[in-house]
Amino acid sequence: MKRNDLQFFSRLDLFFIVTPIFIAFFIAAIPQASGKNGVVTVYISGELVYEQPLTRTATWVVKSDGEYLSTLVVDGSKEKVKLVDSNCPLKICERTGWVGIGGSIVCVPNKIVVKVEGKTKASEIDIVTW
Repeated sequence: MKRNDLQFFSRLDLFFIVTPIFIAFFIAAIPQASGKNGVVTVYISGELVYEQPLTRTATWVVKSDGEYLSTLVVDGSKEKVKLVDSNCPLKICERTGWVGIGGSIVCVPNKIVVKVEGKTKASEIDIVTW
């Protein structure tokens, strides 16, 4: 047998193996730019009733069938959201406080869910393990 008959990979084989790996690492290294930092969404009984960018400051009265439920405050400078002045008995949703990206506020008696969705800033630490 000749030495060339025992060759495991040809140059073309290596090209088809290495190229997709290189492309995958290149795509993963590109920072993913988001057009918006965050979005505040409010659901009442599972139905989307309100949505706005987290960077815009606003105060919104949450109503369902003409009945006052709560007031939503969005602070665009802090990029945080808070429910205030709820008509529920225990006021747990009010005590949740300011919530940022990745957080949510739930008011069970009024069936309100406030979600703050979006990408966190790259400088924030997501998790630390030892």
